[in-house]
Amino acid sequence: MKPVDRIHNELIMRDGLDGRIQKLTEEMAELGLAIIRYRSNRGTGDEIAHEIADVEWCLESVKRALKIEDTVNERAAVIKAAMERVTDHVPTGDLF
Repeated sequence: MKPVDRIHNELIMRDGLDGRIQKLTEEMAELGLAIIRYRSNRGTGDEIAHEIADVEWCLESVKRALKIEDTVNERAAVIKAAMERVTDHVPTGDLF
């Protein structure tokens, strides 16, 4: 087992699903606040990056606790394929 897997498993065992969901909710709120601060010129992109990393870490724990990793990965693949089909019809350089 990889060290990261062991850490996630220990967090799930220690906190339970409710605890991991609570932590995810808190981290998502912090991300929202970081975005608000950034938009009002009181925050930085680095602060947003830090909060995104925290949210991603917590999401991973919740996915594992709910045993939905495969479902999430399948859905992400469907979204990626749809986006690729859409961008195939957009002339290069016109995306942003």
